Amino acid sequence: MNYIDTLRLTGLFNKSLSSATIIGCGAIGSKLAIELCKLGVNELFIYDNDKVESHNLSNQAFIMSDIGKPKVAALKERIAEISSMEVVDYEELFTKDTAPQTDVVFLCVDNMETRKEIIETVFRSGIVNHVIETRMGVDELRVYHLEKDDIAKWIVQAYYPNAKAETSACGTSLTVGATASICASLACWQYMKLFMKDQYPVFEIIMSLEHYGILV
Repeated sequence: MNYIDTLRLTGLFNKSLSSATIIGCGAIGSKLAIELCKLGVNELFIYDNDKVESHNLSNQAFIMSDIGKPKVAALKERIAEISSMEVVDYEELFTKDTAPQTDVVFLCVDNMETRKEIIETVFRSGIVNHVIETRMGVDELRVYHLEKDDIAKWIVQAYYPNAKAETSACGTSLTVGATASICASLACWQYMKLFMKDQYPVFEIIMSLEHYGILV
């Protein structure tokens, strides 16, 4: 159980928060994990096979002493400093053979083909009912909420080859810490709306930080 004090959230939700899974613990995923912890989520499953490097400190939820550690292990330590939320960490990639264990999955990976494969995989499990997919560039971000019947719609409206993605010299998405924080917060709100009376996540949120415009 998460023993963090959520007294100030009393009345916000009309049912108890469930556990959740985060696939990818980079810029968005690491910050999202901290937000869910502070929200009062009881159990979190996290997947990532990378280690913390020095350049990660500028846009992710890690500190200097985390450098060299597996991201999932370091994130578990950061969360333990805040609350007693149970964190189950997997230092591995989430594959089509992985069995998801929660109703809600946050998808925070860079690769578009991987996104598509994971979305199709988790819905086949019969356990997952909601996928919250995130992506970002320097000054634009997108957050999607999918249920099983939304896969075809997502492919038509939101899927594109990796070659179209904005990339840096090292082949990963360009990210700014402030943009990642906003994206993680919007993803968290998509989750929160699943537990709020008369609220429900929207399919697509597109936000331009250059022109401060948001499309829902």
